[in-house]
Amino acid sequence: MKIHPSVRQEGEDKQYISVDGYQMAYLTAGTPDDTPVVMVHGWLYHAGMWRDLMQVLSQNFYCIAVDLLGHGHSDKPADFSYSIDRYSQHILTLMDALGYDRFIYIGHSMGGMTGLNLAARLGRQRVIKLVDVSGVTSGRTSHYVRTVHLPFVWIGWLVPAVYRLQRLGMRFAWYRQILADNTIYYQRGLSDYDSADIQMAVIPGMEVSAKKAGEAIMQMDLTPYLQDIIAPTLILFGEQDNTVPVAEGYRAVTHIPDSRMVVYDRCGHFPTVERRDRFFADVCAFLDIPIPELEPQP
Repeated sequence: MKIHPSVRQEGEDKQYISVDGYQMAYLTAGTPDDTPVVMVHGWLYHAGMWRDLMQVLSQNFYCIAVDLLGHGHSDKPADFSYSIDRYSQHILTLMDALGYDRFIYIGHSMGGMTGLNLAARLGRQRVIKLVDVSGVTSGRTSHYVRTVHLPFVWIGWLVPAVYRLQRLGMRFAWYRQILADNTIYYQRGLSDYDSADIQMAVIPGMEVSAKKAGEAIMQMDLTPYLQDIIAPTLILFGEQDNTVPVAEGYRAVTHIPDSRMVVYDRCGHFPTVERRDRFFADVCAFLDIPIPELEPQP
């Protein structure tokens, strides 16, 4: 099977489930009788970031990629708490509704933190294997996020017009490139990434959820609970991550009993696209399936 560098599915056919009285969107791929793999995006992102990985894994697993509340095509209620615990519970609600008691979990950034929380506290017996990609462990984000990104989000919460200006700016490739430079270390061939996915960070309704979810990340320290994770865990980080310091990955691998860590050089916050081939190979090896033949990245 050949996997193209970037698979875009315009007008994706998402399904919906009610959680806490709101609609949460998700994508599926594969055969429902296969072992389920739930995939959860990071802060300000959406289920679409997993398209390529879903194409890879759906030959062996039933893939379920979620838009957490406040993100993507899910509802964005202004009065919701957007806590990591609530997000974790929503994953369990979804898997219960689909009829799966146990599942593999793959999460990026805030989604990685949600997976650690599930495997350590709320769903210890339910997570079969855990893949933590650039995940926050102790609530510590980078200096850039704390001094630039979060203050901007807070201003946008107070003055929603800031988000309208952002959406105007997203029309220009040079503006999208500036934003991508803060998360992506190696830019060549990633124009499709920055034009399609970054724009989801400023879609209408993000003003409240971006602020509250960002605060929830920084208020959660999972370090005391990591020793309770019983699922085999793979931790993947970019050495030059300017969003979540690689130290967060080292903290996780130090405390999780059955874990190992891979660090990609010349890679920022998104090993999923920056080191796509190695990322796919490492995930497939961890899940004990053949590594697919890949189309070369441009």
